[in-house]
Amino acid sequence: MKRAIKMNSRATRRLSTFCLSGALTLGAFGDALAASNDAALQALFAQANYWHEKSHDELAMESLQKVLLVDANNTQALYLMALWAQQGGDLQAAAQWRARLAKTSPNSASLQELDNAKKMTQVPQGQLSLARQQARSGNVPAALATWRSMFNGNVPPSGLAAEYYMTMASDKALYAQAIGELRQYVAQHPQENAPRVALGKALTWREDTRREGIAMLEPMASGSKDADSGLRQALLWLGPQSGDQQFYDTWMQRHPQDTEVQNYYRQRLSARRAGRVCQPQQRQYHRREAAV
Repeated sequence: MKRAIKMNSRATRRLSTFCLSGALTLGAFGDALAASNDAALQALFAQANYWHEKSHDELAMESLQKVLLVDANNTQALYLMALWAQQGGDLQAAAQWRARLAKTSPNSASLQELDNAKKMTQVPQGQLSLARQQARSGNVPAALATWRSMFNGNVPPSGLAAEYYMTMASDKALYAQAIGELRQYVAQHPQENAPRVALGKALTWREDTRREGIAMLEPMASGSKDADSGLRQALLWLGPQSGDQQFYDTWMQRHPQDTEVQNYYRQRLSARRAGRVCQPQQRQYHRREAAV
């Protein structure tokens, strides 16, 4: 009897261990599956943005349709489908996608963004041209006033945000304000690519935030000419350190013929290393001179 009880006890422990192990395995599998899905969705969104930047919205929307096959209520995909249909002039499809988004997420801020984007089509072209002309001539305050006359409130609508904040950032006195408001805008509108590119570019204008801007532009550069050109200029502005090699290596992998960037990095880094070698010698010379 005692032997049977011991055997039952051992079996119970083994079963408990097996169940716990199985639960942990299933949990790990579930986490891995979720992570895999997230990675796949992010890849599809990147692909969609790439084709949109290339003005191939039909291919961009195919990528978004694949997202919706995996997650039928993905609000970002629904928003972009509505936005790009609207921008392409297919107002009926845009209304259908907006209705689906409203049903999925009635309080989504993206609904207001779609309404703002729709108003963009009604922006007076004369005022738009005037704002751009004022900015080009260096009259930033007048340009900003003209921009704001086209807004519904203080926040620029989707489609104008990047240009508006870049105009503001071009004024040294308004640079900090522009960066602060642009950071906030990007955080609130993660699905919009152009404002993120604008923020990355503006950050590269200042030495203390240049590496942050480069890190922001780099993931978008392969799918955006604007981000790519901004990244290249930043790499030519940067006072490279040994830890910056990854930026230049990644650039050369995508642009193997761009010897200007490659030579710039090598020459600047060599000069920096030479400077470090000379400094101890100079200090030693000064100590000897003081001793004499």
